[in-house]
Amino acid sequence: MSGVWMGLDIGGTKLLGVAVRDDGHEILAVRRMPTRREEGLESVWRRVIALGQDVASEAGDVAAMGICFAGIVDHEAGVVVDSSVILPGWDGFPLAKRATIDLGLPCVIENDATAAGFGEFTALGSPPGLNMVLLSVGTGIGGALIIDGQLYRGASNAAAEFGNTTIDWRGHRCVSGNHGSLNTLASGTALCRRATQLVREGEETRLGQNGEPISGEAIAEAAASGDRVALAAIDEAARALGAGIANFLNIFNPDLVVLTGGICMLGEGYLETVTAEARARAFPVVAEHARITFSRHGELACAHGAACLAASRVPEATR
Repeated sequence: MSGVWMGLDIGGTKLLGVAVRDDGHEILAVRRMPTRREEGLESVWRRVIALGQDVASEAGDVAAMGICFAGIVDHEAGVVVDSSVILPGWDGFPLAKRATIDLGLPCVIENDATAAGFGEFTALGSPPGLNMVLLSVGTGIGGALIIDGQLYRGASNAAAEFGNTTIDWRGHRCVSGNHGSLNTLASGTALCRRATQLVREGEETRLGQNGEPISGEAIAEAAASGDRVALAAIDEAARALGAGIANFLNIFNPDLVVLTGGICMLGEGYLETVTAEARARAFPVVAEHARITFSRHGELACAHGAACLAASRVPEATR
């Protein structure tokens, strides 16, 4: 479909905007801003609009936009249903309507990980019949499902919330209210929490010097230099994610499992550990068929997918 399409990603930490041409393979513009969610909805929204204006100005002649949000949305009504703890206070916000008014463009909305899944499917050339699981691993873990070449949202638009699946039924409490969820063991938050715990136990490390909080970026950097605490924390998080993925392999028997989000900064060693753990636990014929890989667009995956959704869903007559 010809044209220029904009995608905006409203996340708990940062806002991302991209513009793509035609089928989404060419990215024309990229912009980033901090979310600053603690300042409240309207303040964040002003930054979203400024971000969209910057992207549109650079790309020129944008036909329509997609916005993805870190929470459950009603993509047909264009409204945020459940903003969760990542972006509190957005429940009921008429996201599509406000964006259309404030930016003057037709708009579709989607959950962030669902958008990333559609974007990855588009980047692969939209292969008919593809079965794909995508996990977006960052502050928490979201997901998307492509079943037989079609995006699957579920009966109430809440499918593929893989982070809330239980891995240890007696484990720590998750922000969702569950116990022992994949979020508590394999997310970026879990990774930082485990590294912090190892530091407090007195392990020799370069992490957490002078008492500063330990970030995912710091763990990745320390691991690259051979830091044992960083490597141990990454190994545990990777194995936990692999155990979760083994369940998804057995349930969905996918062709492809794609990882996206901030966790991708941990690199190929992390991916190899995730893959090995998943293959060791899954039914052999399922494990041998599926390929596990990082996404093609990294941190831009959600915004890119939102732009691709705009290209696919906005009717020609409304442009």
